[in-house]
Amino acid sequence: MKKTMFVLMLVCCFALPRAEALLYDYGGVYEVDFPIVEHSNSTVYIRDSVSGVPTIVNLVSGGSISCSVAVQDTSEFNMYAGMVGRPGQNNGVVFLYDSGKFNMYGGLVGATVYLRGGEWLVASGGSEFNLYGGTVGESSFSEMRLGEGGSSDEFNVYGGSVTGAIWLLHTSEFNMYNGSVGGNVKANGTGSVYLRGGAVGGDLLMWDNSSLIVEGSGFNYPYGTYTSMMGILTGTLLNGDLICTPFELHGYSTMTLIPEPATLTLLCVGVLCAIRRKR
Repeated sequence: MKKTMFVLMLVCCFALPRAEALLYDYGGVYEVDFPIVEHSNSTVYIRDSVSGVPTIVNLVSGGSISCSVAVQDTSEFNMYAGMVGRPGQNNGVVFLYDSGKFNMYGGLVGATVYLRGGEWLVASGGSEFNLYGGTVGESSFSEMRLGEGGSSDEFNVYGGSVTGAIWLLHTSEFNMYNGSVGGNVKANGTGSVYLRGGAVGGDLLMWDNSSLIVEGSGFNYPYGTYTSMMGILTGTLLNGDLICTPFELHGYSTMTLIPEPATLTLLCVGVLCAIRRKR
C-alpha cells in the first residue's frame, strides 16, 4: 500500500505538470510547491477518487499555477501562497463545482472565481469559498459569481481582499466578517448578503427577492426591515468597522438592520423597565 501511494505521489509531482489537462483525482493530500506552467486554456482538475475519497491540494510557498483550477465533488483546494493565473493576463479562473471547497489564506488569484455547486455530477451540491487572506482579482474589472448553476453556494470573507465585484445568483449566500471588497455587491434571485464587518468599496445592489442583513450599531436608519428604496447606509458594523455605503433595493428585495448583541441587550432591558413601570 505504501509503494502504491508513493507511485501516485510521483505521478502527481512530476508527470502531471507536463500534461495539457492536469488531474488530481486519487484522493489524499498533495502539496504543490513548484510552478505548474500551462497554456492559459488549460485547467487543473481537483476531484474525488473513483471510490469517492476527497482530494486535497495545497498550494504553498514556491508553487504557482499559470492556468485555471476546477474543484469538483467534495474535494478541496487550499491556497497559502503563490498565484493562480498569469500577471496582467486576467486568466486565473477558479471554478468550484458540486460541494467543492476553496480555502484561501494568501497569494493572488488573477481574475475570476465562479461558484457553480451542483452543475456537475451532484445535483444537490453547494460549493464554498472561504477567504482568510490574500487577494482575489488582479484588477477592478474582475468579478466573483456565485450560484451560476442554479445552486446554493457560499462565500465567507474573514480577511483578505476582493479587488472587483461580487454577484450572487439564485440562493447563494455571502457572509462578510472582515476584509474588503473593492467593487459592487449585487444579489439576484433569493441571494442573501450578511454584513458584520469589513469594507465594501462599491454599492450594495439588491434585486428580485434577495435580502441584505446588516448587523451593528449607530445606523442612520432605525433597526428593522426596509424595501423599495435607495440611500447611503452609515454606522458601525459588528466588528467595529465603519460603514458608509450606497444601497439600492429593487423588486421585492429587503434590507434588515440588526443591533449588535450589546445594543440588543440594552434595548431588551429598556423594554423590561418600561413594562415594569406600567405595572
